[in-house]
Amino acid sequence: MKNDTNIDVEVLDIPEYIDQPEYVKNKTANYTLQTIGWFCLMWLLFPLVSLFGEFKHEVRQFQKPYDNQQAEQISLMV
Repeated sequence: MKNDTNIDVEVLDIPEYIDQPEYVKNKTANYTLQTIGWFCLMWLLFPLVSLFGEFKHEVRQFQKPYDNQQAEQISLMV
């Protein structure tokens, strides 16, 4: 359900400089941290998920021998 009340922007107390990139400090540290996080996700988390997920999705095929009546019905369908 969507809130129909309008929130006044002045009430939120958002600073005016929030969209100006010259006020953002330590951009290099932010990019470095983002890159390290990406490598951790790709090289650590995804292989672990695929290892543990591999054993849960095994395909098992059981062969059930047919009796004579089922074999006759199958041959009549063909």
